[in-house]
Amino acid sequence: MAVLVLLWFMLSLLTGISRAQSEYKNADDYYLNEGDDDTNNGFDTFSDGADISVMAASFRINEHIRLNFVNDNPASDDWAGIYPIDVDFNNIGYPLLWVKMCGSQTCSGQFSRGTLLVGPTSIEEDGLTHWPLNSGHYFAIGIRAGQPPYDHFAVSAPFKVTRSSSFPVSEEPCIDYIRTAKTTYAYGENIKATFEACHPEAGDWVGIFRSDIPEDQLDEPAVWLYTCGNQNCHERTRVLRGRSHPRSNGRGRKLQIRQFFPLTPNSYRAYLLRDGSTPYQVLAKSSIFEVEAPVSSITTDETCYLMGDSITVSFTSADPQPFDYVGFYPRNVDLDMVTDSVMWLYLCGNQVCSGVISRGQLTFGAGGPDEGDEDSWPLNVGMYRVLLLRESGGEPYEVLSAGNTFRVVRNAARCV
Repeated sequence: MAVLVLLWFMLSLLTGISRAQSEYKNADDYYLNEGDDDTNNGFDTFSDGADISVMAASFRINEHIRLNFVNDNPASDDWAGIYPIDVDFNNIGYPLLWVKMCGSQTCSGQFSRGTLLVGPTSIEEDGLTHWPLNSGHYFAIGIRAGQPPYDHFAVSAPFKVTRSSSFPVSEEPCIDYIRTAKTTYAYGENIKATFEACHPEAGDWVGIFRSDIPEDQLDEPAVWLYTCGNQNCHERTRVLRGRSHPRSNGRGRKLQIRQFFPLTPNSYRAYLLRDGSTPYQVLAKSSIFEVEAPVSSITTDETCYLMGDSITVSFTSADPQPFDYVGFYPRNVDLDMVTDSVMWLYLCGNQVCSGVISRGQLTFGAGGPDEGDEDSWPLNVGMYRVLLLRESGGEPYEVLSAGNTFRVVRNAARCV
């Protein structure tokens, strides 16, 4: 356990978990806040804009399966598919059953949220098989329209189809598993994992490791959490994943794993593990997923400001250097001949600091650090563009990312 304790000082993760007062609770998504405030509950309901869930953990053969979905970035003809538990998330093929988010296989449109019924109805849902589903374990997966292997944007907790209307929980077959919601993540993007431990124990944990590390040589994870939700708890997880089918050994939980500094670009696996010292007992491992190289970007929090209002800038630098900076320029600035700015700040927060900052936010406004150059705060009325730049030996300065344009007005009505 010494290895895990040491990692606590490396990752700057919060402690504590918001737990239900009853013995069971519905499975949810959680995210780990950054910081060290031990008084904070640590976990809050999380939504990254896409989710799919089933309304129960078990269904009888020929019983309707109700799916709820949320997708804040819907595309035309997104659909939900039913897949066996052993689906390869790196090579998702044709589903057993499927229906578009609009409610059938023939409708069309973009839908950001709703409920779908799969079952003995007049609606066609056949894929590789016909209704009803055979006994077994399945996932519901949100799929983006296209050709196989399909791109997926959400995965449900597993559910079971059984011939029996009532059965002892102890007789239910169970499969230890862990899955990540996606096979490719942008640099700094949250990583969502769903796991199930058939016989959970205090101290079970989830770790992210580079995929090139052999299973019998796992040592220090890139990031990790106990299955109860943080790096300090030791409770055995108890979760209700179906409103009408509680389980005495509640198993599944979706959680958010995020470290203070994002995972470096590489290939990784998520592991469900037991024991705090090597060699770890591997309960389950996910398919390989990729973290892509970062891309420099910059944007303001609004596109129109009343003169004197603070302006917050968010930035990501793919290859940060000590004297990278954010500058405000006239809207029509020549990006090949960038010289002095209207106002500027180094990424570290003022005009005199020096530091390598890969991502963050800066606020331009009254009372803060001096951001003046050719002008001083407040910005005059006009049109501007925000740029991420590098001092690379003199003018013209290197543009790392050209952000959005914005305007400053005297009358707030002009922002409408």
